[in-house]
Amino acid sequence: MILLILSSLVLVVPAQKPTSSPAQRILPGWFPNACTLVICDPPERDPKELEVLRTHVSVLEAQLKALQMSTRKTHRAFLGYIFPNSTNVGAKTFATNGAEADFQTAKEMCEQFGGQIASPRNEEENNAVLKLATMFDKHAFLGMNDQETEGIFKHLNGDPMEYSNWAKGEPNGEHEDCIEMYLNAKWNDNTCDKHRLIMCEF
Repeated sequence: MILLILSSLVLVVPAQKPTSSPAQRILPGWFPNACTLVICDPPERDPKELEVLRTHVSVLEAQLKALQMSTRKTHRAFLGYIFPNSTNVGAKTFATNGAEADFQTAKEMCEQFGGQIASPRNEEENNAVLKLATMFDKHAFLGMNDQETEGIFKHLNGDPMEYSNWAKGEPNGEHEDCIEMYLNAKWNDNTCDKHRLIMCEF
């Protein structure tokens, strides 16, 4: 919208002393010496000009979409280089490079590349993590822990754990805040300073 002050529409009133009395107002809602600001609609554009603008917008949208696709392909290729061993479950990709680290280091490494420590939410995802862990014959850290409240394990984003696959008698450690996966797919709570297979999900 374009704001214009139209002199022909300005209300001209002799100067008066300011007053709060409604009876001395010139018009309802108007005070002496007030000016009127008129809002005008912009002039109509040429239909041909609008069509050209729409074409430019469509071209820019197509270029943006192509750039996004290229970026995703580049990112996937980069992840494939860093984590050469991976498997897909639905929209998730679980991946590892065989390296081991404590929980915090594993968490930071996964986050560095745009992911998080693998946090299986169903049996299919749990089996996908097992498949990769078995390739290296190593126990893997999972992304759930009870560091916030003892005995209440949550995902890293704060979601409660609705799926679990604890080994018999687990969890059982008061100071064992992290979860590792055994090579039989069962879970065990353990201390977070242990070195376990880094398993990320993207």
